[in-house]
Formats: sequence, C-alpha cells, structure tokens
Amino acid sequence: MTEERVIKIGGDTQISASSNTKISDQFTITNNIENSFNTLAETKVDEDIKNLLDQLLKAINEVNKKATPEQAETVETMAQDAETLVKESTKTQPRRKWYEMSLEGLKDAAKNMGDIAIPVLKVVDKISPILLP
Repeated sequence: MTEERVIKIGGDTQISASSNTKISDQFTITNNIENSFNTLAETKVDEDIKNLLDQLLKAINEVNKKATPEQAETVETMAQDAETLVKESTKTQPRRKWYEMSLEGLKDAAKNMGDIAIPVLKVVDKISPILLP
C-alpha cells in the first residue's frame, strides 16, 4: 500500500512524499523542507537570495520525490544543509562558515545523487557567489 503526504505551503507550492520502505525518512525530509519554506516566507531577506533559496528548496523537494530508498539519507542531508543555509541567510549577522559548510555539503550530496540532483547543483552555483563574495 502506498501512502502519500502532501503539504501545501502557499500559492502553488506543495511538497509531497510517497511511502517506500523508509517512510519515516521521506516524512522527515518533507518536514525539513516545509520548515525551511516557512522560515523563508516569514523573513525579510534580499529578494534575489530569497528567490534562489526558494528554487533550491523546490529542487530538493523534486529530488526527494525521485530518490530511491537507498538515497534517502543523502536527500535528508541535502534538506538539513538547505535548512541551515536558510536559517543563516535570514539572520542579521549570518556566519560565513555556516554558508560555506552548507553549500559544500549541498554540492557533495547533489554530486552523489547523480543526474536527478543536477538542478540542485545549478542553484547552488548561483547562490554561492552571492553569499560568498
């Protein structure tokens, strides 16, 4: 039996996760992404950064939908790194080291995921020069 959880965030954004052998992993990932979307929506951040972070979260959500159960841990790492990146970018005094670690973690995880995570790599490549001038 397949169970799917859909979370509507606002506008036309929604997150969905279907159950495989690791249903708790997918729900954890979905919740991390949802929390990041909510944090981003509630903050006053430069619009360019906000749009790129939004694209990043959507790209990770798409990877989550396509990932195999064996890839769940890597997707969870991506979601956690994105959550850290969103939280740091919304602080009045963000810590550069956390940006660096989160962006590097996202790159490594996306490379390990292969072709399905290319959109994540592309967004990270756009974010990096803005957050790490």
